[in-house]
Amino acid sequence: SPETVTVSSLWFGANNVMTAQDSWISRMASGQEEWPQVRYSEPVRVTELALTAKAEFLGALPALQGQDEEGNWHTVLPINTPQLQTQADENGLIDVILPVSVPQAYRAYRYHSQATTFVWIQALNLTF
Repeated sequence: SPETVTVSSLWFGANNVMTAQDSWISRMASGQEEWPQVRYSEPVRVTELALTAKAEFLGALPALQGQDEEGNWHTVLPINTPQLQTQADENGLIDVILPVSVPQAYRAYRYHSQATTFVWIQALNLTF
């Protein structure tokens, strides 16, 4: 399990994103990049991203990113927003499992969005 879970801005508890007990919603129209971030005690190689989120609020150019030892972020999975939005249910939610094929292991991962209206994630789980 994660060592820490942090978020760029907070409406609901960060740890709820991992347990699906509640949603994480970024600050409204912050004009800033937004993300929930998960850090592990040692590097892990993620093979799948399970995501439950509001299809309309996936963010701007969202991506799953991993952080290297120098602190640089690298995209390991670009999120295809238009494709996912076609999979929304009657409540506007998507519930998908996306394969991650990058061989690199990282200690920290984040679901990153460029500045946007806001991001609404109900659950985010990484399989490794």
